[in-house]
Amino acid sequence: MQTMEALVALGSIVDQAADEGEQWTARRRAKGKPVPLTYYDAEEVVDLDTADYLKRWSRHLRLPKAVFVVASVYLDRFVEKRKVSITHYNKFRALLCCLVTADKFLNDKCATNRHYAVVGGVELEELNHLERMFLADIRFGLYVSNSLYEQYCEAFEHVDELLDDEDSLWGSGREESLGSQSMHSAECGFP
Repeated sequence: MQTMEALVALGSIVDQAADEGEQWTARRRAKGKPVPLTYYDAEEVVDLDTADYLKRWSRHLRLPKAVFVVASVYLDRFVEKRKVSITHYNKFRALLCCLVTADKFLNDKCATNRHYAVVGGVELEELNHLERMFLADIRFGLYVSNSLYEQYCEAFEHVDELLDDEDSLWGSGREESLGSQSMHSAECGFP
């Protein structure tokens, strides 16, 4: 799997999760239940394709595929530990945090936060705040074992099948469990 394939797979996964997160949010609102906002939520939806956003990261920072794979692990940890759904309002800030953290963790020589902020489309102060909150939200769980990394790589290669699978959490059968589960599951080859 090449870098471009990894970022397209991650973009597809995030878009699917955001679509389902919006459906979950709409159902909660229809029932009169509150939908908690987080500091990751934007005031309005950004009109940008997720794959294009990730390609921007690859183009401006020349990130290797490992960063996109590990960012996916971090995104799962974030959803699981924070008990939030990915939506179109928070997907870019969540991805920003995952990508910055993965790049810093994996690479000895990485960009400055000022550069990450420009590429990510936020102010430096906002990135600094988001990064601190994100690390606390995932409880500083940055280590990714080789076996977990390989599981994610394997799943990325089959992402189209998994997104179409009605029984997987990446498929449409996931809608009811959005508020409490990560976007990957053992059914999909993920822990």
